Amino acid sequence: MDVLKSNLNEEEKKRFEEKTLSRIKEDERLKEILVKFDADEDLIFRSLPALARYLDDKVECENCSSLECCKKNHKGYRIGLKYNPYVDLIEVKEMACLERVKLEKVLEKIVISDVDLNKAYEVYKKALSALSVKSSVDNSFSKVFNSVGSSIKKYSLDLVNKGSYVYSDNNNSFSLMMLVAFLFASRNTRVAILDARKTLQDLMSFDKSVKAQAEARLESAKKEQVLILVNLGFEYRSSKMRDLYISPLLSDRCKKGMITFASSKVSKDDLIKAYASDELAKKVLKSSFEKLFNEEFINDFEIFDNI
Repeated sequence: MDVLKSNLNEEEKKRFEEKTLSRIKEDERLKEILVKFDADEDLIFRSLPALARYLDDKVECENCSSLECCKKNHKGYRIGLKYNPYVDLIEVKEMACLERVKLEKVLEKIVISDVDLNKAYEVYKKALSALSVKSSVDNSFSKVFNSVGSSIKKYSLDLVNKGSYVYSDNNNSFSLMMLVAFLFASRNTRVAILDARKTLQDLMSFDKSVKAQAEARLESAKKEQVLILVNLGFEYRSSKMRDLYISPLLSDRCKKGMITFASSKVSKDDLIKAYASDELAKKVLKSSFEKLFNEEFINDFEIFDNI
């Protein structure tokens, strides 16, 4: 709203003008912008509504501790300023805040994801804050992450290509995988996240289009630097799924030495048993699992997500 053309009476308009001009004088950054625009007193006066919006928005952002704490309707965006030569006015423009810019750079590295990345980011931030919580539980969330997290550091130094298979009775194993995904992505590493409830389940679809899309997604994901499989065990487990998709996927990652992570609500042995009834099939699957994963169990009552 253009305050100077609103229904304010003359006295109210005058107070607005005086207050805004006073605020401009106190804001060093805004004064730099006005110099850049080569703004004279007349331009500044005619642009007061836009300048006031910029200053009000800046106050909102000053005490923001993180992106998820943003109270704005369009989370992660702030008001900037631009000069419009066609109307000879300074106008507002919406632009991403620094936190949003940093997040978008990270999200660019998560090239494939069955998980809503905005929700995943919220899980990541909550789980990240949970790492500072001390626990006496041997298999607590933070202690298991210390073990899993070491592989991230070693991978960055080309010292390891073995990931982790993490399981828990609740969603903590999934939450830990979101930590892994965002930490790798923040280190400029390409990541693919496949959900057994989505891509793996769609591989068994009777709809040819759905199945073809899932196969193409799986084929692309298996080539990425880091592959994260979440909710393993929720897919349709059969010899067909094992022989056509699971075994070839794990075998290919093994041969190429590509780091892989997985989360589940069942142990590695229980998942292998569900997939393989004969000893030969068990041996093949177990060999891939042993080469790809260190197994970790999270025994912690705290739950960090509900995706």
